[in-house]
Amino acid sequence: MKHKQIEFITQDTPNFNNTLELSVRFGKVLIVEEVNNVSPLLLCVSRKNFIQQGERRLISMNGKSVDYHNDFRLILSSRNEQLKIPADCAAFISPMNFSITHAGFTEQLISATIRHENPQLEERKKELVRKTEELQVKQFHLQEQLLEDMANSTGDILQNAKLIESLNETKASFVAVSKSIIEQAEIERKLEDEYDVYRHLSAFGSGLFFAANEFSKYNVLYTISASSYTRLFLKSVESFQTMSDNTDLQKNHVIDTVYSFLARGIFKEDRMKFGLHLMQRMFPDKIPPNEWKVFLQYDISESKLDPQSIPEWIPKNLVFGVQNLQFGMPELFTNLRLSEQSLWKNFMLSDDGEMHIPNHCKLTDFQKVLLTQALRPDRVYATISHCTNHLTDPSVMDLSQIFKESLCSEPILLITTSGNDPAIEIRELATILEIHDYSEIAMGEGQEDKAITAFQKASKKGHWLVLKNLHLVTSWLAILCQSLQTEHHENFRLWLITEPNDNFNCVLAQNSLKVVYQVPKGLKYNIMRTYNTWGEKYVERLPSNSSKIFFSIACLHAILQERRTYIPQGWSKWYEFADIDFSTCVRLLEDTWQSNSARVQWKLIRGLCSSAVYGGRIENIDDLEILESYLRQYCNDEVLSHRWKPFNTGSSLPNSSSFQDYMRFITDLPSKESPAFYGLPENIDRAWKTQKSLEIIKDSKNLHLSKSISSKFDLDSWCKGLNPFLVLWKKLNQGRDFVKIPPVEVKYSGSPISVFFEEEYQSAIYLIQKIHRCFTVLNRICKKIVTPEDRDLALGNYLLNYKTPVTWMDIWEGPAEPTKYLRSVFTKTIKISEWRNQNLNELVQKPMSLSTLFHPEAFLASHKLEYSSLHNVPLDQLAMETEWKPVQSDNLIFSDLFIECAVFNGNTLKMCTPGGDNVTNVPFCYVGWKNKKNIFEKNNMIQVPLFYTSSRSKKLTMLQVPCDHKEKDRWVQSGIAFFLEV
Repeated sequence: MKHKQIEFITQDTPNFNNTLELSVRFGKVLIVEEVNNVSPLLLCVSRKNFIQQGERRLISMNGKSVDYHNDFRLILSSRNEQLKIPADCAAFISPMNFSITHAGFTEQLISATIRHENPQLEERKKELVRKTEELQVKQFHLQEQLLEDMANSTGDILQNAKLIESLNETKASFVAVSKSIIEQAEIERKLEDEYDVYRHLSAFGSGLFFAANEFSKYNVLYTISASSYTRLFLKSVESFQTMSDNTDLQKNHVIDTVYSFLARGIFKEDRMKFGLHLMQRMFPDKIPPNEWKVFLQYDISESKLDPQSIPEWIPKNLVFGVQNLQFGMPELFTNLRLSEQSLWKNFMLSDDGEMHIPNHCKLTDFQKVLLTQALRPDRVYATISHCTNHLTDPSVMDLSQIFKESLCSEPILLITTSGNDPAIEIRELATILEIHDYSEIAMGEGQEDKAITAFQKASKKGHWLVLKNLHLVTSWLAILCQSLQTEHHENFRLWLITEPNDNFNCVLAQNSLKVVYQVPKGLKYNIMRTYNTWGEKYVERLPSNSSKIFFSIACLHAILQERRTYIPQGWSKWYEFADIDFSTCVRLLEDTWQSNSARVQWKLIRGLCSSAVYGGRIENIDDLEILESYLRQYCNDEVLSHRWKPFNTGSSLPNSSSFQDYMRFITDLPSKESPAFYGLPENIDRAWKTQKSLEIIKDSKNLHLSKSISSKFDLDSWCKGLNPFLVLWKKLNQGRDFVKIPPVEVKYSGSPISVFFEEEYQSAIYLIQKIHRCFTVLNRICKKIVTPEDRDLALGNYLLNYKTPVTWMDIWEGPAEPTKYLRSVFTKTIKISEWRNQNLNELVQKPMSLSTLFHPEAFLASHKLEYSSLHNVPLDQLAMETEWKPVQSDNLIFSDLFIECAVFNGNTLKMCTPGGDNVTNVPFCYVGWKNKKNIFEKNNMIQVPLFYTSSRSKKLTMLQVPCDHKEKDRWVQSGIAFFLEV
């Protein structure tokens, strides 16, 4: 390469095509930097599809033939460690991985630490290396001289006195050099001993770096570069002088420093997950691998479970978790003494069960997590928090402090969410620091060239540049990343603002100083932000009544946004309620507020909010009912009277339009608000914490699987991973012959109910036999009888990732976790096969659990059809009617229903108590059909949705529940719902 012509370029450079063509023609070495994808032109050159014209070799480029020089070489370079070469390019490219390794980074940290802490030692080592190399070179030359003298000698060597003298001198010099090399090796050994003082800690720091970057699989923005991490590591080492030589203390200090720094760039809801991940990776003595597998809830072998050892007092919905603990840690399970119910009474009933673990249980912090996971799922979140509470959360974000830490060569990346604008605070900081050369660009289509021009100007002159909405131009970020490689003025600062996006450039994210910009949550801060945004000038020009309406709409807006914390109880999904919605609402209503009419047109206000603004974002009819209930609550004459005291504060709204009066009123609102402010039950936090803990387990499991499953196919490891599923399926089939039952054509001559049960049974048999065929093929592959096809590999990979295969889900949409899916299929099939052989007329008159059916919606439809036929009433004239006490004999009786966000005893609805369970059983439900003509709307009844599972992803029907007609809106806002399964 020394005498070669070398060109450096990027694919986004305007003259790239011309440079590539000249390099091919004249045999240059072309190095293409910052590669994120292989362009079609590069692929064409890499394929070497030559056109022969005599002795000339041509290649087609840009529509013309170009001479291909034999000396042409193409080198592609990328800093993107997550770069994936497409399959159509991989065959023509020879990859060479120069990314950092654990051992290599350990040596880098040792070297950096010694340069920082003991620079003399580093100089001594360099000098030692230099002298050793000089001596080795001298030794080599002496050997060469000896060979040359012997080769040039004439006559008898033994009689050549000059040669013998030269040989003796060479020997003496060689011995002296060898002795010096040995002495240098001894000195090097002593230096290595001094180096080893830092080696153990550097190895820990290197492992921590890779563990932290593993977490970026959750979000590409959660990553850090080696250079930034090295600075962070050295910062933590500086404080060791004030600490003892205790290695454990030093490790804890390093991980605490790294966590506090990185957590600034991680959303609050992900920080606990991040802390737990670091604990598991860096402290295997505190979280052993076997305990971690129990936490992730997989690898349960059906053959090793002992159902008889599960005490009867343990609720049915907790049995799986207890079995998980029993199988994964049998010794611990035995020591718990769960058979002695009295020992566990306080633990099961207290609000903070993790603080009331029986004294006979000697558990580590993580074993307490496993215990609460099995017996108190609602307390797992709190127990994980306790397990990671020694990690220090970052301080409140201060942009001035971030600016002090920043470098001109390192962009400041602010990660935010929709509706937040950090640029306001950046402008304020620039004003305080008297930065006059400041500019902002909101990125979008067509703004790329403007941004590059502004960047080049700002970097040369030392200005501040803010680029917003980078999540909208992710394909352009590679160009920005290349521009950052140039020299910058020391006063230059580049502020980047983005929302999370999976396609964000990982190199840019890695080399930026990342900070999450999250405004405080809660009604108080939400309303306060609204008033600060609109300002004193706007608020004080409103009439008194209009000021109160403005406040009530601000309350409504805050509630709609903050209610998104509780999904699916608050809303069925995340709705993009943004500040622009409030602004639109205000602008639409301004004419109404300025009207001289004595009466406020509340109906118009409610209609605009529901139909034109907020309702336009809602996709679910139940959610729309919640919105309308809030509009009835906050858009009525009561908000104008002194009797209205929002959020039970005990204070009325100011009678004036004074901005300061309203700000004082808002400031007096409680910072720690009750869920009752949203109309939700007091114990909704239990459901929220249970859901969050399940998300932590799920995400941790996905990360664990992504590490354990290699991207390259290995049959042995693939089969080893599938073995638990094969064993489980074999165990489930023992004593059953479902896989051997021949398919039977369903006869439609019987009653609709009998036809349903026959179809349900045949569908179940078809599903079991479909699954059995899949496992048969997988088993034959594992025994190396057949070669796997693409569909077999896809099926196996679904199972290895603990996801139910799509081909099974297409037949019946059950649990997403495959082991639960398989158990559920067999449980339902066994029950249906028993019912099929019973007298169906008697069966439908007995209490029935709909959760045992695959298609309960079809069962209700068949019963409705049978009722229509027997009573000669058209189907479209029938409506469902619900009772909670025994009624006429042809009604269905539903058992094993659950209710969330309320307590129901069959007579009245009651709100949940703060310490009560968020999900409880309800009495038998009696469901029948009635002619719509004979159904009269009852003011004392409310329609409550019945969902298949507690995830509320699929609704079965609506059930009527008695309640006080004055409290209907209250129950709508509470998020009340029934489930077939928890």
